Amino acid sequence: MSVNPSQILIYTTVSAAPIAWLLSKAVPRVFLEKCNLGRTNFEGKQVPTACGVVLLVAVLPTLACAVVSHPHRPEAVLFAFAAPAFALLGLADDIWGDRSAGGFKGHLKSLLAGKITTGIIKALFGGAAALGCGFALAFRKGTLSSTHGLIERQSLLQNSIEAVLTAALIALCANGLNLLDTRPSRAGSIYMLFSVILLVWSREPPAVAVSSALLLAVVAYLPAERRRECMMGDTGANMLGAVLGLHAALILEMWQKAVALAALVWLHLYSENHSLSAAIEGRPILNRLDKALRGEK
Repeated sequence: MSVNPSQILIYTTVSAAPIAWLLSKAVPRVFLEKCNLGRTNFEGKQVPTACGVVLLVAVLPTLACAVVSHPHRPEAVLFAFAAPAFALLGLADDIWGDRSAGGFKGHLKSLLAGKITTGIIKALFGGAAALGCGFALAFRKGTLSSTHGLIERQSLLQNSIEAVLTAALIALCANGLNLLDTRPSRAGSIYMLFSVILLVWSREPPAVAVSSALLLAVVAYLPAERRRECMMGDTGANMLGAVLGLHAALILEMWQKAVALAALVWLHLYSENHSLSAAIEGRPILNRLDKALRGEK
């Protein structure tokens, strides 16, 4: 009995959960004991970081199958590019990053002092990757002329504006989840919430498959993070944010992208001078929502 690529895509999507669960049992110990990737968490305990690698490995089969089963859908290729690219940029920051240079101001100050931080490198390469995804999406198809029935390209200006909006959405989503990843399972829980919302609206097969696989992987992985056994680090938060931003860019209208982008810009500006965790904990409704999403009382 032959199995078509679409069936294999379903199998790989579902398999993301057991893969992530199994890896969440082994990878944290290896990272802490063999790779010296321990980091002090908010409770002052040493916890292995960069465990977002678990999520990347779990979703790789789905990324590959999405490209094979939908060879004419450019978004499949973009997901297969963006997820590993942003995960690897985050991994570099987890391994070699200097935590003393925090926030945009901190990295800019280091740059002006002649020091290139991993944060600057991540921003440059992440921005370039996001811009590439943005232009690929904006120019992937034309619009149908109602008078001649011919497919015509949208104006270069309109496509370029949409490309920049999409790139900014992807890049700021990636960094936004990094900013929020200061408590166990917070970044993963926020990803799950918005991923479910996007999946309800989405009709793009590659996006549905990849986001579903990553959602299942996060669900299987998060219990280990809630038990303080691991951190996904920039590796995981960066990738989750990039996939979330790319998925949103596929289904949101231009004005909706602008609204989402405005919210992300505000989040980044606020975080430069304020603690997001303190802001959340200081507001009862946000604090209850945050704890509920993270499975805490």
